[in-house]
Amino acid sequence: MAGTFYVQINADGGITAVDTIVEQGNQNPTPVNFLMDTLTAYPPESVRYLLAIRPVGNLLDQINQNPDWEQAQLYRTIIIEYPFAMDATPILPSFQSDNLVENVNYISAVLNTIVFESESLASNANAFVNIAMNSDCEELGFPGVNIQGLTHNVNIINNVIELEVIMAVSPPTTTICPYQTTDLTPYDLGVLTSGNYTLKIYKVYGDPAFPIEENQRIYVGERDFLVLGPLGTMQSVPINGIFGLLLMVILILLISKISFQRKFNPS
Repeated sequence: MAGTFYVQINADGGITAVDTIVEQGNQNPTPVNFLMDTLTAYPPESVRYLLAIRPVGNLLDQINQNPDWEQAQLYRTIIIEYPFAMDATPILPSFQSDNLVENVNYISAVLNTIVFESESLASNANAFVNIAMNSDCEELGFPGVNIQGLTHNVNIINNVIELEVIMAVSPPTTTICPYQTTDLTPYDLGVLTSGNYTLKIYKVYGDPAFPIEENQRIYVGERDFLVLGPLGTMQSVPINGIFGLLLMVILILLISKISFQRKFNPS
């Protein structure tokens, strides 16, 4: 079963090699010979940047001058995807021995546990959702903050809620890590009106400021949920209903009285 590879290009190849590989991976038709030998042997389904906004100017100079800087390593990381039905067994060692690759990891990030607080969401209080995500390597995704100090952003479009979660990452390693799950992390969706909703969850790597562009987020999964009317509020009863109820009680009492009198006064 194939999937997704996070591949960090080495400093010798640098940003130039990264840009070339991504460009070749998006060519149609697919090139016969890729800059990366592994892609020539195993043509990918898609190739994209881990950090979609590319470095220029002073930032690019810093990356080139400090190849071991964590930010530089993130900018040299690309995401390479293969069809689900493809056997990934020979692909990983091929990446590990490729002369352009510094680090590689094979992952299958999926949406795991989602817990709403409370179980019955109400329209008169902030709706919180707790989310945990699975990853083959914990360092490939755990909750973080962006340059604004925010952990997430919420976009509400009609009844679709887009939750963009900031993920902190460290450079991948050359070994496959044990399968791990991030801790449940709470995210505030704000106060919602009653109704049915679809929650779409996205990972955002790095520390970009919100709002972000579409190419800066990675879709993870979605869940449907229901927001009820306000909790702790009394439901009004029509005045006609109250009188009807009183009349019914009076009628029952009268019937009971008549029945009692007939039983004990048969004449």
